[in-house]
Amino acid sequence: MNVCFAVLYAQMQTTVPVVAEAELGLSSAEIGTLFVLNPLTLVLLQIPLVDAVSEWRRTRGLLLSVGFWTASMAVVWLVYLLDLGPAAAGRHPLLAAGVALLGLHLVARTIGEVLHSPITTSLMSALGSDGERGAQLSMLEVAKRAGFGIGSFVGGVFFDYGLAAWLWPTLIGLTVLLGVGLLAFERTLLPAENGVAVGGRSLVRGPTARFSYS
Repeated sequence: MNVCFAVLYAQMQTTVPVVAEAELGLSSAEIGTLFVLNPLTLVLLQIPLVDAVSEWRRTRGLLLSVGFWTASMAVVWLVYLLDLGPAAAGRHPLLAAGVALLGLHLVARTIGEVLHSPITTSLMSALGSDGERGAQLSMLEVAKRAGFGIGSFVGGVFFDYGLAAWLWPTLIGLTVLLGVGLLAFERTLLPAENGVAVGGRSLVRGPTARFSYS
């Protein structure tokens, strides 16, 4: 499943800038300014968001992450559905709407990232012994790299063959599969593995090292 998450992560660095330039006509400087929303959201929301879900089951926190990833892909799709292209005469409000949607994408996907990274690390650490932890975290890194490669390749194929508008509903379908997979995975976990409180003490807090994909 972490490969699928990484496929979603990869879009910010590969296809979303292309959408901003090709569909909205933004310059490199304007795209860079817009992308400041990513680190800004991380700085402002990382600690409160992780703290807010610290008492949840780990899989439920990941489901919330999936929800934000779904929303982030949906708003980019709207740029195509509403034809919010470059600002021709009289289309300036539409361009502003397109830029606002891309900004909303960046905020939503960053919230998804903030929720996903520490929870996944904590969950993986809980599934094995202390001696296995290093190997398990290495597997997360391998999955991340594989997902980045797959996400970049798939995004490129959609754009190269003139199917860019269909990339986003495809990614939305991927998030739905992720959600179903998480619900099925939850049924295989012991309560302690999933961060369920035992003896009044929450177990959701584990290693929270982040593997940032940004």
